[in-house]
Amino acid sequence: MFRLIVRMADITSRLEAVVARLEAYASNLGSSSAGAVRSSGAAEERRKSPKLLDYEDFVTNFLPPFLESTKKFKQLEKIGAQAQTVFDRFHDLIDAESVSKKPSNDELVKFLDPVVQVIQSADGAAADNRSEFFNQNKAWAEATQAFAWPTVGGPRQHINDTLESADFYLIKILTTAKKEGGAKEKDLASFATSLKTLLKELAEFVGTSYRAD
Repeated sequence: MFRLIVRMADITSRLEAVVARLEAYASNLGSSSAGAVRSSGAAEERRKSPKLLDYEDFVTNFLPPFLESTKKFKQLEKIGAQAQTVFDRFHDLIDAESVSKKPSNDELVKFLDPVVQVIQSADGAAADNRSEFFNQNKAWAEATQAFAWPTVGGPRQHINDTLESADFYLIKILTTAKKEGGAKEKDLASFATSLKTLLKELAEFVGTSYRAD
């Protein structure tokens, strides 16, 4: 579903049309801009919601192993940076939920624009089948579709469905890793295993925290 959304030719105009409304939404967070939500003094002083604490626990436990795996190869460093961007933005979104009313669909799309940009970029990088890291790029491109979970019905199932699509390439990565052997085998395998775990645990968090949403 989201793959179609991010590929719509008029997405730019849609995003521009809601800038003013987003700024009003973000101002409720006590920051000067939507991208600086967590840096505001008001956000730091108020008590964190249980959902945000659960999210922070999830990120602390499962994001770092994946980020570390992307540092093993220079060609994968961009993926690590993109993952950090996505999960930082989700932190801002969940934080916003505790102090602001539910945003409109347009406001939500605009708020998630950095995530949309990551999805589009990952999809473009995956088109290069000459790359030594084609399978990693394809696995990541498939995985990024899971990041549409705030915009879809049945978000947990959406993430699990995305994982099934990504798993085709994750298995290929593991197969290649076994052929390499040695330290490279471990480094290649860590990308596949940590990404799969990250998506599985994201589905668990979303399924638990957004069960009634």
